[in-house]
Amino acid sequence: MGISLDKIQVIFRGRDKTNFEELPEHKIQEIRKDLGIGDERIYLNVSRLLERKGQSNLLKAFRKVILVFPDSKLLIAGEGPYRDVLEQKIFSL
Repeated sequence: MGISLDKIQVIFRGRDKTNFEELPEHKIQEIRKDLGIGDERIYLNVSRLLERKGQSNLLKAFRKVILVFPDSKLLIAGEGPYRDVLEQKIFSL
């Protein structure tokens, strides 16, 4: 992009990586049971529910995913003003 490297600074998000370490299998199964999830293939979207985030496109694309992988489940975690629109789209699809 023609930007001098001395003008670029990386700002790390500061997440504690221990929060993302692998869970033991029994804990994973417990969480799946609590969420009502069996052995389905899980896809997760974590984001603020805003039109610009593209969840509407994700829902359209996921229709094609489940044709190939019918054991799939899409989970959307987040809140925002676009929630009602997304819920309507989910029910219409």
